[in-house]
Amino acid sequence: MQINPSDEDKTLQVLINGKSYRLSELGGGLAQFIMVLANVSINSPSYILIDEPEIHLHPSLQLDFLTTLGAYARHGVVFCTHSIGLARGRAYKVYSVRKLREGESEVAAYEATTGLAEFLGELSFSGYKELGFDKVLLVEGPTDVTTIQQFLRQYQKDHQILVLPLCGSSLINATTEHQLQELTRITPNVLALIDSERTAKDAPLEPAREGFLQNCKKVGIKCKVLDRRATENYL
Repeated sequence: MQINPSDEDKTLQVLINGKSYRLSELGGGLAQFIMVLANVSINSPSYILIDEPEIHLHPSLQLDFLTTLGAYARHGVVFCTHSIGLARGRAYKVYSVRKLREGESEVAAYEATTGLAEFLGELSFSGYKELGFDKVLLVEGPTDVTTIQQFLRQYQKDHQILVLPLCGSSLINATTEHQLQELTRITPNVLALIDSERTAKDAPLEPAREGFLQNCKKVGIKCKVLDRRATENYL
């Protein structure tokens, strides 16, 4: 794909697989993708504020779009969305906004539900499968999602494996066997990567993490517990 100014310098001419299109001839989602990324790559802003980044984009491209935006923002991305799955899958902090009356709204921390199967449904996993995603990887939390995605990009696996956060101790415990079982009914290809939180090299896992590990074994999920305390200890 090549992107060039049009002859009259009033729009962009996009060359895709040897065929030329004016920007207005492309779908709204792709045009949005091009214009937003062009602007942020030129300006390199401290923060990017964007409203409803999911509009016109296939679910499998929404996470990709926000991840790419984050690479151009020096400090972060703030986005507003109607997609709870997108917010939970990408944001470090999630807030809900509720209108109280004309000109007055209430902002509060959003306490995300901890149902893994519901979460996967919110992200429209069936749509991801259509584009080649065939595995789900559960990781410690939202910050680990972006870290692991960058590793997957290096191995060109980021469009094959969907990364979901476990939100730490809220799901990494001995009581989640049923939720893990429900997840394997949606797709049998589920893996997990969690921190060990060990305080010493040969220290045993804390009971909650050991319980999660045993639950994974019961339902057929391959779970890797990091040898070191957490992901950041490898960087």
